[in-house]
Amino acid sequence: RKVALLTLDTNRIGSLGQIRQFAREFALPLFEAPSFKALAGLLPELDAYDHVLVDTCAFSAKDEEQKMRQNALLAMIHEQSTFLVVSATSKESDLSAQLQHFSDQRMKAVICTKLDETSGIGNLLGFARKSALPLLFLADGRTIPDDFHIASASYLMTHLKGFSLDLSQFFPAN
Repeated sequence: RKVALLTLDTNRIGSLGQIRQFAREFALPLFEAPSFKALAGLLPELDAYDHVLVDTCAFSAKDEEQKMRQNALLAMIHEQSTFLVVSATSKESDLSAQLQHFSDQRMKAVICTKLDETSGIGNLLGFARKSALPLLFLADGRTIPDDFHIASASYLMTHLKGFSLDLSQFFPAN
């Protein structure tokens, strides 16, 4: 399958450098769309790819102007699947507010980052249950692909307090 990256995040300091480095490391073509006109010009070229991963701007859920701009840009892209990326360090109420704010995007699943920066994931599990969205991927570090995992019950169990096993009691050293 042919995969490309498209970034709509062209104004933040450092954001372009990060996505360009990511594209280089994984030998993926990168397209940059700083405006509606630029995106419209790229769409015919992007049609040649099976999957186009879109990097959007991170912005406050309270920034309605940025939300409207981003929604308008995303509306130009056909046949999309949208995933909500959240931090495991956020409170459950904040995660729910993020989902509500982006509800017009019809999210298909959740990708959770920063599992390595928290000691508990009850907030994430409560949010996933209430939102009825599946957890798709989990990240527990900055190294891709090593710290990027397909979400599974067995992987989540390793992050639940009180559910870890000390197997040394079953297999004592001789």
